[in-house]
Amino acid sequence: MTALHLPVHAQSPAPSISLERVLALGLVLRKSECSNAFPDLRPKLQNAFAGFARKNTGTFSEAEWDKLDQTIPAPPGAAAPPRRDCDELLAKFAGKDYDAASRGFSREPQDMQEALAVASKGRGTLGVAIAPNSVARVQNVRPGSPAEKAGILAGDTIARFDGRPIDRSWQLFSAIRSAEPGKKVRVTVLRDGVSLDLEAVVGQIDE
Repeated sequence: MTALHLPVHAQSPAPSISLERVLALGLVLRKSECSNAFPDLRPKLQNAFAGFARKNTGTFSEAEWDKLDQTIPAPPGAAAPPRRDCDELLAKFAGKDYDAASRGFSREPQDMQEALAVASKGRGTLGVAIAPNSVARVQNVRPGSPAEKAGILAGDTIARFDGRPIDRSWQLFSAIRSAEPGKKVRVTVLRDGVSLDLEAVVGQIDE
């Protein structure tokens, strides 16, 4: 897969990449990882995915699903996903439910996180970068950003944003980008096992 290399704090207009496509990339990647990790599931996953692709053509055509499946192999040395997750993914494919499958099992390596941040509607920004392959652990905080002014530190895990629980990194980026610039929001972070409520003022990404 070709990395998208889109900066989280992009200063240019959003490119033509949709939330649905970002989730689909992660979904097919997780399917590939499960197939590699559990050979006994491989034929079942492939058969269920074929049926899933035929039925879920509202977002992508069957040909587009096939193209994604052929061009997104699991990265070398990728950590094996839990067997439970792969069994659940198989059930979601068999149920032909795109939304449940994509939102429940899409994996977010850094390029997908960044693409989602740019693709989400709105111009809100917090000024944080999230560590790859984490739920919402802050890797670094941009100097002078709303996050720094609120007291968010590298190493914090953002658990809630403006009342919304965060258990997937795409949820955090979507919430930030959708927030109205200038709005005061409560951000709950976990720091050294302690939950802290901080107040941040949402910034704005300039066009």
